[in-house]
Order: sequence, then C-alpha cells, then structure tokens
Amino acid sequence: MDVALLVFLTTLNGLFAMSEMALATSRKARLATLAELGDTKAQAAIRLIDQPTQFLSTIQIGITSIGMLSGIVGEAAFAGPLAVQMQAWGLGETAASWLSTGVVVTGITFSTIIFGELVPKRIGQMFPEPVARWISPGMSQLARLAKPAVSLPAPRPACSGCCASTAAPAAPSRTRRSPPAWLRGWTPASSSGTSTRWCATCSTSTTAR
Repeated sequence: MDVALLVFLTTLNGLFAMSEMALATSRKARLATLAELGDTKAQAAIRLIDQPTQFLSTIQIGITSIGMLSGIVGEAAFAGPLAVQMQAWGLGETAASWLSTGVVVTGITFSTIIFGELVPKRIGQMFPEPVARWISPGMSQLARLAKPAVSLPAPRPACSGCCASTAAPAAPSRTRRSPPAWLRGWTPASSSGTSTRWCATCSTSTTAR
C-alpha cells in the first residue's frame, strides 16, 4: 500500500513537471491554429499560457506538497524496518535510526528526480503541443481551485502626506576649496526661494515656495 502511494505521488509529480515544460515550450501559433478550428483543449492551453504566474504558482504548490508527502510516507514505511535490520547488523539504535532515515530520504529524492522530474520534462519537451492539449483541461480546473492561494494581494506601504514627508537624503559631502582672495566676502544671490521635499514611501518629490 505504501509503495503504491509513493508510485502515485511520483507519477503525480511527474505530471506537474511535464505540464510545466510542455506549456513553457509549446508554440502558441500552433495552438492558436487548432483553437480556431474549435479545439477546446487548445483553447484551454492558450488560456494557461496567457496566465503564466497563476499556472506556475499552482505547479509549485503541487510539487512542493507532493515532495513533503513523499518524504513523510517513505520515512514512515521504510525507515523503521530498515533501522531494525541495521540494528541486527550490529549498529546502535540511534545510529541505525539516523542512517535508515538518510537512506530512505536519499532513495526517494533520487527516484523523484529521475522519474518525477527529468523523464516527464523530457517528454513534455519532445511533444509540447500534444501534451499541453492533454493536460490543459485538468490543469485549468486545478489552477481555478488554487486561485485564492496564488492571487493574494501584496501589501503596499501607506503614505500619509507626501508633501509633509521627510526630505530626500542629502548628497555625500565634498571637500570645498576656499575661494580666491578677491571673491572672499562676496555673497551669492539667493535662490528662487523654492524647496524640494521628498517622499520616501512614494518615491516622489514636490517643489514648494
């Protein structure tokens, strides 16, 4: 049962990886031609391509969740029996527990990389448009379900009174040479009486008189 669950999770991970690669490498012109002929799957694939942020975020949520579940299931299913076997070989209880966990996690990670990442991505790269058409209906539904999680608005800093905010950072000071003797005592004419204030939040400046 545990082995079947791991195989299912690895297959599901491969489906996500293959979908990502297929949609990333598909030629939109070919899909558009099929969509004009009434192909609903091609139309769904184009909609996913036009919304890469939402789709890729959904893919990452799925892959991350599957990776965590695979580690939990594999550790619970194989680490215990392997630790018992290592203790029979003469290892201590603590060493056997740590070593068995490391072996199980390494094996699951290696299997996931090969059969859940590299091979599916290669398939998606070799047949991008057919794979994109095949996975687009299901992935569209999944992206719609995950939309509340991937569309959270980013917080923006509030600005209260740009004109009354702090001044812009002063320019670095430079060493000034003393003026020649014939200019000493001369006072330059005053400026136009304007001052510029800088809002650090909005990154805007205003000129006041």
